[in-house]
This record gives sequence, C-alpha cells and structure tokens, in this order.
Amino acid sequence: MASPATGREITSLGAPSVRFAGAEKSAMRRSNLVLVETAGAPATVRVTLTDLLGTVVGTKEIALRPFEYVQVNDLFGPTLFDVGDGPFSEMEVAASVTAGNGRVLSFVSSIVNASRNPEIYLLAPSGP
Repeated sequence: MASPATGREITSLGAPSVRFAGAEKSAMRRSNLVLVETAGAPATVRVTLTDLLGTVVGTKEIALRPFEYVQVNDLFGPTLFDVGDGPFSEMEVAASVTAGNGRVLSFVSSIVNASRNPEIYLLAPSGP
C-alpha cells in the first residue's frame, strides 16, 4: 500500500530530487511519467532514468510553464528516453528542478496492459 502524500513529493530549485524505483516496460506493464507545475511559475525539470545497478540510462530536461501538466506516455519511448522496447524492470526515475521558481509534482503511472488498470506512484525524496 502506498504511503499518503506528505508534501515532500513537490520539488523546487535547491530541493532534493524526487524518485521512484519501479518503472517498467514489459509485456505485462508500461510506465508513464507526469509532471505538474503547482506554484504558478516556470520550472525546468531534469528527469533521469537509471538501471538497477545505478547506471544512468538517460537524462532529459523538460521546461514547464506555470501550472502546466505534462504527461509522457511510455517513458522509455522516443518522447523521453528512447531506450527501446525492453523489457525493462525496476528502473529508477528521478526528477529535480534545475531552473525557475516553480514547484513540481511528479508521478509515474504504471499500467497493467491486460486490464489497463493504473497504479499511481508519487516520486518522493530518498529516505524515511
């Protein structure tokens, strides 16, 4: 069961990066990424994908306008990391604000392909 939101999930310039270890692309599941600017100010977000060994697979910066909602379907696909068809499992997605005064909420939606049922995971700082 997921933990309730605490407010630590919203990141800003100078704040720790937020992350989720469990992104997947396989015959069973696919993962999407959503970024939402919540403060009414622009923000640039660096999104990083790492494998189970901690190797950086890809990095991309995404500029968000005030209150903008961006959804990337298939975070492994050509819109974001373009790393192929996989399969991939237990990949970590991290997001950090690198510019601007915006505050950003980030989450991964993991979709079960057969049922199309989503599971939503907020990216949060490491630690307790």
